[in-house]
Amino acid sequence: MTNESSGNSWGAVAAKTGESEVSTISDDAVKEGRPQQMMSFKDALFTCFILKFKTKHGRASQSEFGWLLACHLLVWSITMGLGVTVSPDFLLLLTPYLLLSLIPTFHATVRRLHDCGAQDWVVYPILLLAFPILLLVLAKGEPGMNAYGPPPTNVLDD
Repeated sequence: MTNESSGNSWGAVAAKTGESEVSTISDDAVKEGRPQQMMSFKDALFTCFILKFKTKHGRASQSEFGWLLACHLLVWSITMGLGVTVSPDFLLLLTPYLLLSLIPTFHATVRRLHDCGAQDWVVYPILLLAFPILLLVLAKGEPGMNAYGPPPTNVLDD
């Protein structure tokens, strides 16, 4: 298997790898091998949730992945805020979002790892670390005293 590329320095380059042919981005979009401008919030979400919903092939820029994480943080914050101030039932609204965003977030993470030069399998240790942390966030505390003292009051002492 040989890798051949044809084209000028940063112009449209086609790289042959095995059976497939992959075209890279043209001279207008990149400078020194990286995008010249940041992807917008809207474009990042459209790319992750619509265009590349089911693909882990290719690469995701820092801005694409960052905006996706910002969207998750925004949805999480709004839902948690409404759950605390209005009703805990608002937390149930987070479940469909989490389920719908699971696949595109996984694929965007793999594409982001590709952009950093890492292979697909690197995402699994990341998930193995993230899952226990999520369980800690969602776990209910023990009621009453335990070996570590009384339950927290969530009120600062004056």
